[in-house]
Amino acid sequence: RRATVAMEPPPLLVLYGSETGNARDVAERIAREAARDGGGHTMTRRPRRRVHCLPMDSFEVTQLPTAPLIVCVCSTTGQGDPPANMRQFWRFLLRKSLPPDSLADVKFA
Repeated sequence: RRATVAMEPPPLLVLYGSETGNARDVAERIAREAARDGGGHTMTRRPRRRVHCLPMDSFEVTQLPTAPLIVCVCSTTGQGDPPANMRQFWRFLLRKSLPPDSLADVKFA
């Protein structure tokens, strides 16, 4: 039997908002696990997934509709306030001028 090569999985974008580092730690673990070689079936070699992990405000938020697969990890601070490194991102999502279907093709968690 010959091993077959599976199609490359879509890239994953892991974004986090974190004040104390807890959400960042979780996001980085998700990114590591996603990037790890799938292994599994001995007859199929699964290509590694391209993964990018960064603070929400470091991502060019206008590119969000072009990202095929996103995981967002966030932990609040104080009395439920958003962390400083995600405020711009959150404001963008709450904009009234954002078309309702602008993220229709984005798979996210």
